[in-house]
Amino acid sequence: MPPNKKWRKGVFCQIYPSNFKDSNGDGMGDIPGIISKLDYIKALDIGYDILNYKDVYKPYRTVNDVEDLIVGCHERGIKIIFDLVTNHTSIFTSGFKESSPSITNPKRDWYIWRPRRFINGERHRPSNWRSFFCGSAWEWDEASGKYYVHYFVKEQADHNWQNPERLGFPDAPIVDNNSPWQPASEMFKGPRMPKFVIEINEKVFSHYDCMTVGELFNTPDSNDLSYVSAEAKHNGEVFLMDLVTLGPVIDKFAPRKWELSKFKYFLQKRQCFIEENDGWTANYLENHGTARSVSRFGSDNPKFRENTAKMLAILLATLTGTTYVCQGQELEITNAPKDWPIEEYKDIESLNYYKDIKKSTNNDPVTLNKALNGIQLIEHDHDRLPFITGQPWMRINDNYKEITAADQEINPSSVLSFPKKSYQNEKALIVLNFTDKNQSFEKPSKIKCE
Repeated sequence: MPPNKKWRKGVFCQIYPSNFKDSNGDGMGDIPGIISKLDYIKALDIGYDILNYKDVYKPYRTVNDVEDLIVGCHERGIKIIFDLVTNHTSIFTSGFKESSPSITNPKRDWYIWRPRRFINGERHRPSNWRSFFCGSAWEWDEASGKYYVHYFVKEQADHNWQNPERLGFPDAPIVDNNSPWQPASEMFKGPRMPKFVIEINEKVFSHYDCMTVGELFNTPDSNDLSYVSAEAKHNGEVFLMDLVTLGPVIDKFAPRKWELSKFKYFLQKRQCFIEENDGWTANYLENHGTARSVSRFGSDNPKFRENTAKMLAILLATLTGTTYVCQGQELEITNAPKDWPIEEYKDIESLNYYKDIKKSTNNDPVTLNKALNGIQLIEHDHDRLPFITGQPWMRINDNYKEITAADQEINPSSVLSFPKKSYQNEKALIVLNFTDKNQSFEKPSKIKCE
């Protein structure tokens, strides 16, 4: 059994600043906007180009605002944790600009550079790796005369965590015959990864009374525990991605219809891998990179939407581990409407995918419609649709007048009020119905109800 930590009993709420609350009417959420809603956040009972690690993105305002945010949270008994992006920086940073043109610059090894390769006399990139956001993971840099690697967009150059002279970049297996670029997620996580995480803990986190949460996807099951074991000193807990990515095989935006048996399998896996050891787990159904859970795992039909949200809230609340919710999840927020055209979306991965489909199918309307349906189901923007005033940076969900915090705060039976219901010392048998029909249930004889 892992040692008792206060944060293990807490509930975390993820906030995406650009769409949470706009304090000055410029259409962009900001830190003062978050501060203005701290009482609302407290009532919930909760306890990515990097230009500069020491400053605040200008539209979000200032470092002083961040300090005010931290003070405001602490005054309400709320702890705050920031998303630390160490995988990459912007190519517009001074570090990258110094690294690019000179092989003798001290910052040259801050990033990963590789020469072009030739196969049968033809020029090729260093490997066939596909970036997470479609296209090649390698970008040519004219000043350097070499390629740099970016697992995400080309403006986000990956850090070199170890001198690259000993590193190789073997081609990933061919699993997508329709593309020269192959999914290479399993290639990104080499055997040195645990060493790097341990080093971060030893040099930074171990000196503070703090918690960390990591993110694992495409990691072998046998390695999961090593990242959350207290003895291993990697992370406090981790997000396992297999549940929220349920369905896709090769093509993320063409998912198969998920099966409840698979949902239960991954849920059980998330619960059981910490049994009888010193690890811990994180439970979530939404974050800034997923669809809305009501639409993804239930029904966003107004007839079933509220019950779906309550069912999923009960599911999260009854699991062993720390609970994480995403802004708006407490209000039964849904995906964007199915009739939105591709032009309404801002997510880079979705737009790149749609562009690739247009090119590879010569604008075939049937295939494009299928791609748009996949984007509507699972793309990233759904958890980032704005809640702000003024002219928003992207379109607001069409049902924003139907689903409001103001209405739900005064309605004792609303989704927002539902988790606050107290059962005192009562025990309850929880039965969850994932269908849109009434189901019969026979209580197992071994369960005794008083």
